[in-house]
Amino acid sequence: MNKLTIVGIFLGALVALVLGYAFYQTYITNPRVIRELLDNPQDKTAARVMLIEFPSGKMLPVNYLHKHKKYWAGADGRWWRDLREPGLNLSIIVRGETLIVHGIAIEDDKQLTDEIFSELRPTAPRWVGAVLVKFTPMILEEKP
Repeated sequence: MNKLTIVGIFLGALVALVLGYAFYQTYITNPRVIRELLDNPQDKTAARVMLIEFPSGKMLPVNYLHKHKKYWAGADGRWWRDLREPGLNLSIIVRGETLIVHGIAIEDDKQLTDEIFSELRPTAPRWVGAVLVKFTPMILEEKP
């Protein structure tokens, strides 16, 4: 075998691995976690994972931190891109409670990102390019 064939095999295997992982997360792990959070909102998983419900209806489980009257998540996938400035109004489900929030990606505040990530993901390597996302509960006016 020549070097080009070996490189081709390696790259093919790497692509298959990445695609397999993405498929597993999307179609096996996420639906299982979503079901668990909805069925058991007070269990140990719900203490650290919330559901984000996008206007499209798509639900995504993410680890969260509740601090400064806001909910914080680290995004290392592509889902946060819809939350770039000016952000987006959506719902989150935290321990069985649905909250209407304004979600926005924090792309330009390294100090805040480091502060939140030190609690949200204390053991994650700093070189992992995750984006901080802030979810601020909205005050809804009560109707008379």
